[in-house]
Formats: sequence, structure tokens, C-alpha cells
Amino acid sequence: MEYTFNTFIIGKSNRLAYTAAMEVVANLGNVYNPLFIYGGVGTGKTHLLHAIGHDVLSKNPQMCVLYVTSEMFVSELIEAVMKGSLDDFRAKYHEADVLMIDDIQFLSGKASSQEELLYLLDVFKSVNKQVVLSSDRLPKKIPKMNEHLLARIEGGIIADIQPPDLEMRIAILRKVAQADGIVIPDDVINYIAENIKSNIYKLKGALSRVALYASASAEPITEETAIEALKNIYIEEER
Repeated sequence: MEYTFNTFIIGKSNRLAYTAAMEVVANLGNVYNPLFIYGGVGTGKTHLLHAIGHDVLSKNPQMCVLYVTSEMFVSELIEAVMKGSLDDFRAKYHEADVLMIDDIQFLSGKASSQEELLYLLDVFKSVNKQVVLSSDRLPKKIPKMNEHLLARIEGGIIADIQPPDLEMRIAILRKVAQADGIVIPDDVINYIAENIKSNIYKLKGALSRVALYASASAEPITEETAIEALKNIYIEEER
């Protein structure tokens, strides 16, 4: 399933982040800069970042959108320092009109990487280019972070994504089943949604396992099939 705004299921747990992301696309570099999205694993942060990128490029194909994980950012910086090509590293990032860095909690304790990100934030802010960051926690909850970097991040907008509620989990499962061509009864959808609560990745995995289990057993997809398919892995993990 492609990570776009059209495939993003909206609910009360993520409406603030979704609205902020839409505002960013409509007013690149002028509002909510940087935009900082935080939430637990599998709540949809990466989906929103990619949705922003897709929407920007669909409206402005000439723009340069750069998405990296924090691990990629750190790795590229280390390589640039070792090769003496820091100017090339910075030139690459300066070319971007929209810079998105995912999971910046992994910059914890990496002073040089934090300083470089701070430098980029200042540059992008000065020329009204957009920065979007994500993390699994609030900026101030990330240990060993540069105080000046935290101040720049908190000077933008911070939007949280909470785990999906029951109605949203049902909607996500229906969307995934439709996209994957899985015909599945409502009672099975409800059973999975009621028992898998922690994140979207597990929801999708549970749905795939139920479909595979039914296919391998040459049985129809029923609630009993779902119970049998999930009891030793997903249900136990949730408990």
C-alpha cells in the first residue's frame, strides 16, 4: 500500500498530526517549520512523512524532496568526515526544498550529527525551506540532545500520534484487506481489531497470517480460523 494521504486512515488519535502535515504541504516553509511528529512504533509517522513528500512532488514536480532516516544521516556524515567531503554532504542537503528525517531519537548522544542538524535547520529556516522530523518520543524526552537543537525543534510545531482506537483499527484492516485482495468477514476483522491493539504493523501482520493460515489449511476465513492462526504469536504478544 502506497504511503499517501489518500491511504492514511484518519482518526482522533492522529488527526492533529494529519492536519499539521496538510498545512505544511499547503504552506511549505512558512508555517510549522520544523514540523515534529512523534508517536510509538507502528502508529503512522513514516506514512505521514512519505505522504507529505508524495503530495509536494505531485503539486510541484520540480521540487527536491529528501527523505532519510537518522541512521542514514549519521552514516553519510561519518563517511563525509572520513573522506574530507563535508562540503559535498552539506551541498546535497542544501539542494532539498523539503527535508525529512525519520526517527531522530537515534541521534541521542551523537553530538556532531546533532550540530549538523542544527546547522541545517538554521539554513532551511533562513530560506523558508521545509523540515519535517519524526521520533518515538517528545523532543525533550530524547536523552543527550543539544539544547540549542531542542530549542529550534520546539520553535516549530509538535504533533503526536497515539495508538489507533478500535474504530480506526477496523478501518485500517478493511483498507489493507481491500488493497491486498483479501475477502474477510466483518466478525474476523472485528476479532483481529479487538485483540491486536499495539500498532499498525502487527495489525497488518495478523491479517496476513490469518489469510495465509486459511489458505494453507484449505479452510474458509472464519473467527475460529483467526483464533487458531493468532493464538500462539500475536495474541500472546499482545497480552
